[in-house]
Amino acid sequence: MPDFNISTITALFTLKMNQDSVLNLKEISIKLSSLKKIKNKIRGIIYDPKNKASGSHAKFGFPNVISLKIVIKKELISLNIFANGKIKISGTNSYPQCIEVARKITSILMHCSLDVLGYKDLKPVLVKYEFQLEEKVVLQKLYNLLNSCNYSVEYEPLKYNGLKLKTPDNIKIIVFSSGKCFTTSNVYDDFTMKNAIDWVQNKVNWLQSESSNGDNEDNEFDENLSSQFLI
Repeated sequence: MPDFNISTITALFTLKMNQDSVLNLKEISIKLSSLKKIKNKIRGIIYDPKNKASGSHAKFGFPNVISLKIVIKKELISLNIFANGKIKISGTNSYPQCIEVARKITSILMHCSLDVLGYKDLKPVLVKYEFQLEEKVVLQKLYNLLNSCNYSVEYEPLKYNGLKLKTPDNIKIIVFSSGKCFTTSNVYDDFTMKNAIDWVQNKVNWLQSESSNGDNEDNEFDENLSSQFLI
């Protein structure tokens, strides 16, 4: 069955702070910019309370937030720090990496604010798995099969070149004709994801077997027809 990998995880966690405390984002952004010890660990610090720091266009990002990137083993991980102590992590590819990011940024923030005591409630909110099926897929045939079995499936090739389906375990997966697939959800569970991927591969395998049987029947018909002309 197909191998799979996590391309990206978005996670949230909360800073442990003194009761009723609110982060002073302006003060923290200044301290982050001035701490020599973290000069090579923190990059791209943006704090602009009048605009949306995370995103260069007014339609994107969040207002009143510190946006920055932290270096973890030569990889840049994006962070958004909110005044209420919530922190959003974007761009990791494993839960252990999320833990490492949470620990490092919390340790750094404890040097910037006496109100920060630690962190809690780290959880993935968006996980993107990617995998490659063993063969190319005729999406219209896959749609016909799944739809006839009353599975949740959408395929509108004039609007989008992928087929959207939902497995019996309620995992949403997008399948492309090349066999490439991905799924985004809040599920961080390799066992559940493996079952979902195997389910898709089994459906495609069934289509392939049916197609092969149809080809064999066509060949037999052609041979019989040809033999009649030879008589």
